[in-house]
Amino acid sequence: MRTLRSLVENNSQVWIFCRNDGLQADFLERAENEGFIALNGVKPHNLCHRNLYGINADLTMGYLAAMIWVLSARADKDKDNHVRVDYEKFIAGEDDYLYRERLDDLPDRSELERLAYSITDKDEFDRICNASSENLTYEEYKAYIYRWLINSTWHYKPESAFERIYVDLWYIAKCYSEKMSVSDCAVEVGYGCG
Repeated sequence: MRTLRSLVENNSQVWIFCRNDGLQADFLERAENEGFIALNGVKPHNLCHRNLYGINADLTMGYLAAMIWVLSARADKDKDNHVRVDYEKFIAGEDDYLYRERLDDLPDRSELERLAYSITDKDEFDRICNASSENLTYEEYKAYIYRWLINSTWHYKPESAFERIYVDLWYIAKCYSEKMSVSDCAVEVGYGCG
C-alpha cells in the first residue's frame, strides 16, 4: 500500500488535492496514522477539512491556500517544481496520480456516461461487474458503478447516481485498489455505507 511518507521521500514538499469531504477525512486519518503533525503541533484529525494540503519531508503538514496553488500553476512551468497529487487517484493505486486540472474543474458526467454505456451487451456488463476490478481502469470502474446504480433495483436517476459516486469517491478508490468487484462496491455505495 502506498504511503504519504513515500511521496516526500524524494520531494521535500508535496501538495495534495482532496476533492470532497470523504477524501479529506481519509487523508487526515492517513496522515495522522503515518506520523504527520500540523505545523502548529495539532494532530491531523483535529484539522478542518479542506481541499488543499501540503506535506513536508520532516512530517509536518498544513493547509494550502487556493491562491498559492493557482498562482504557482500560472507561473513559468520550469520554475514551479511543486508535486501536486490527486489524493483520489493516489489511494486508488493509479500509476498517474498527479493533479493537472484547474481547481474549479468539475467532474464530467458525459465522460462517465460514455464509458458506462460503452458496453451494450447486458450479459457482458454483468460479467464485468461481478469479476475482480483488476482488468478495469479506475475511470471505467467509477463509470460501471454509476451505470450499476441506475440499473439496480434502486433505479437511481442519472443525476443522483452521479452525485452518489462523488460523495463516496474515497470509498470507491479504496474498493478499486483492493480489486473489489464493481457490483460489491456499488451495493455499498448505493446503500450509502461507503
